[in-house]
Amino acid sequence: MDDRSPSPARVLVVDDDAACGRTVSNLLSRLGAKVVETAISAEEAVERLNASSFDLICCDLNMPGRDGVETMRLFAERKVKCPILIVSGADIKILKAAQELGKSRGLLVSGLLEKPFGLEEMRATLARMATLATPRSRRPVPNVSADELARAIEGNQLLLHYQPQLNLHSGVLESAEALVRWQHPERGFMPPDAFISLAESSGLIAPLTDWVVQEAIQQCASWQRGGLDICVSVNLSAQTLRELDLPDRITEVTRRAGLGPERITLEITESKLADDLDSLLDITTRLRLKGFLLAIDDFGTGFSSLTQLRRLPFTELKLDRTFVSGATSDADARSLLESSVQLAKRLRLKTVAEGIETEEEWNLLVWMGVDLGQGYYMARPMPGDKIAPWYSGWQAKVA
Repeated sequence: MDDRSPSPARVLVVDDDAACGRTVSNLLSRLGAKVVETAISAEEAVERLNASSFDLICCDLNMPGRDGVETMRLFAERKVKCPILIVSGADIKILKAAQELGKSRGLLVSGLLEKPFGLEEMRATLARMATLATPRSRRPVPNVSADELARAIEGNQLLLHYQPQLNLHSGVLESAEALVRWQHPERGFMPPDAFISLAESSGLIAPLTDWVVQEAIQQCASWQRGGLDICVSVNLSAQTLRELDLPDRITEVTRRAGLGPERITLEITESKLADDLDSLLDITTRLRLKGFLLAIDDFGTGFSSLTQLRRLPFTELKLDRTFVSGATSDADARSLLESSVQLAKRLRLKTVAEGIETEEEWNLLVWMGVDLGQGYYMARPMPGDKIAPWYSGWQAKVA
């Protein structure tokens, strides 16, 4: 039997136990690694990193002197870019905590392996890491000025793409989330990461929000006129939740479009909710009184989720993609996801799962009773006039 499988060519194994280091090295060699070097301390690991480049680092946690957490701190200071596999006999929760710490420091800690392990466990872990090591390409985020953004809002350089939200149990298209983009005349297509923070810091978030709301509502009305009976979701910046006239502005846009407010879901990111509770309660309560729906977005990524669910009149809970993507392989992520779904059911909230990328994730969410889902498994964000043709193709595929 051929033990070889796709494996990093050059690997550094950091483990104070020489025997364990040799065992890991042998397994890696059997799986196709061409060069495997070992280091018994953080200092020796840094020396080897200074002398050569590696495609993977296997790092133990339980080491005398500098432990694995301190070692990864050195890796972060050195700005190590290659994937890191944590290998340890410590409790799995400790391994996960170390992984999160490494990620927060900018390291690509993309694998965990509990001791003792054998060839198949190593093979499976490397295969999972290989899928994470090739993320979707992302263009560098350019630096833009407030003046450029102001001209973009006034000069029709912005556009909306929409990601379908499907009923996970029937496959029926029920809604679409509006996502803003910037088609810069010189810099080209830019994602929201390039300008949303700028809009918030420069006082441009109000006109930007007004533009997005108006465009999304008009698109929803256009879908209705064309026979596509779906709703639309729009993201609101936390800063707009301090503007007491916001409910009136959105109501007027909806009225002019001839659309019912129940067709509009306004998404509020939980981790960025405004600190001014009086204004927040005022605005969200008035939005609900006028018939709009409210979603708490990225649920579980902040520290006040339960408090906000109790205080604010939400109708929908959006499950963060980090829970969804980990639920099929991580017991803790699955437990958190399932608990969130059950909480939403008890609070009579609709649930929407973000970031669905596999059929396995879809099936798990169906089993948990999640209502709607969106993600690349079904469709990437697309222009509004592409939604109807896409949906026709989707219906033919699942029929």
